[in-house]
Amino acid sequence: MVAWDFNSELPDGNEATGTLAPAKGWGQVAQVGGVWGWFGSGQGSADPATADDSAWRLGNWPSQGAGNKQHGIELRLNATGWQPVRLEWDFHVSAGASRYWRVQYSIDGRSWVDGPVVVVAAGAWLQGVRVDLRGMPRAADNPWLALRLVSEFEATATGRGAAAYVGASSQHAYDPNGWVAVDSVRVWGIPTLAQWGVLTWNLSGFGMTNWTPTHAQLEAVVRVLRHLRPTVVSFQEVPEGWETAMTNWVKSWWPEATVVVGARTDGALRLAVASGLPVRAVRSWLRRAPLDAWGHVGVFTRELLEAEVVVPGHAEPVHVFTVHLKAGTDGESAARRAAEALAISNFFAGEWPTRRRGRAYLLAGDCNEDVNRPRPGERGAVRILVGEGTGLRLLTPVQPVTGDDRTWSSRQASLSYRFDYVLPSGLLVSNVVASGVFRSDREWPRPVGVEPGDSALASDHLPVWTVFANPFLPPRLTWDVRGGKSWLRWWSGAGQRYRLEVSTDLERWTSWEELWAAGPGWMESPVEMTDVGRFYRVVRLP
Repeated sequence: MVAWDFNSELPDGNEATGTLAPAKGWGQVAQVGGVWGWFGSGQGSADPATADDSAWRLGNWPSQGAGNKQHGIELRLNATGWQPVRLEWDFHVSAGASRYWRVQYSIDGRSWVDGPVVVVAAGAWLQGVRVDLRGMPRAADNPWLALRLVSEFEATATGRGAAAYVGASSQHAYDPNGWVAVDSVRVWGIPTLAQWGVLTWNLSGFGMTNWTPTHAQLEAVVRVLRHLRPTVVSFQEVPEGWETAMTNWVKSWWPEATVVVGARTDGALRLAVASGLPVRAVRSWLRRAPLDAWGHVGVFTRELLEAEVVVPGHAEPVHVFTVHLKAGTDGESAARRAAEALAISNFFAGEWPTRRRGRAYLLAGDCNEDVNRPRPGERGAVRILVGEGTGLRLLTPVQPVTGDDRTWSSRQASLSYRFDYVLPSGLLVSNVVASGVFRSDREWPRPVGVEPGDSALASDHLPVWTVFANPFLPPRLTWDVRGGKSWLRWWSGAGQRYRLEVSTDLERWTSWEELWAAGPGWMESPVEMTDVGRFYRVVRLP
């Protein structure tokens, strides 16, 4: 769901202030056709706020007979991973505002198709105006989906009457100076994203002087990523000065992605995140922070980059943190690396619970230390990052053919160390479906479109990937027959409880059995093939 209430993010007691940022989910709202927008009272709408209830008010409407279906508001949505089912909002109009309004939709963000007509009357707030969106073709899983609400002539809205606007009150003529207010805007939907994946990759960009889509190194990266198709990518070693080029490069092969390049640098390298799911917010933590409290005289080498990723079905965003700890084998580098890990550990144990308690999160990146093969002088940076204090868990992905967990260096005769990690929090780690290390010259069967030498060409690090089940996906029953038996099956995340119910008339339902999903995967329940005239449904329990 995407929701706008237009209230100030921090209540200020002033209804004339507010925000166009969504209160839940991700989306963008804007005026179209030269309409003006401002904030005013939302009292009388369905918004439960009382002391700071703002609505979005709109004025500067077209002159009579001009601009049919061209003036109003527009909602830009990213429907990746969900199916829109209903648009809902509260409406309040002046006597001279337009009586007829058209809901339009776009599946490419450019061309518009007419949907239902909405008829309003002047007076009190009209709460809970609803438009069914289930008939929109190609709306599900569409990153370019957009909706509009625009004023319309009577003739095109009703098929008769004047080719002009009609006032919302039968006692008043249309007035371009009339006003419109909207509040409690909701786009309801059903999540369809059963799984989503995170990949981390150090791009070996240090010293690169050409960050363009035709560079052979970046072309190799693209071939691998197109094969693996991650939902979110954590990048390290974006060369300084190529921040805009980084965005352009990702967009050249992943046009629907949101690209975030870190604002902080060590003077040579930056971090970045690319996501096929919407990114609600971006933050930079520990940027050049002093490390004296953690046993090292110096500063945090780069930053801890955070991206709030909106995963359909999750009540709150999933927080993806990217890191690149200090490199080097000397004692000073090892001390700084451990101190950086302690600073991150303190952040998750201290600041993080007070800010986002209960949310899902993960840390991905190049830690420059092997948890299984510590070099002389190492101080256990990776061990510091995992455990009860941080809530992060250690995964052990391997290359599926060789069983090797090492990720560095793909440009040497043999791999030496595992430097790259995806460390998920509890909710995510319990829903890991699969994970691995990708190495193009060892994969079998050979990936289509990937050259055997692409790993070594792309970077000295191998990418590490993890796929998570979505524990909040609504259960969808399927029927499977095998071995002379029939089964009801549905996909589930870990820790979910279900009740299977049976009915003979679709009105009275009886509990059949209750099941609990220990891990992510398919849930099954056997049924008799001779049960003619029986209906089944599955209910997810709290």
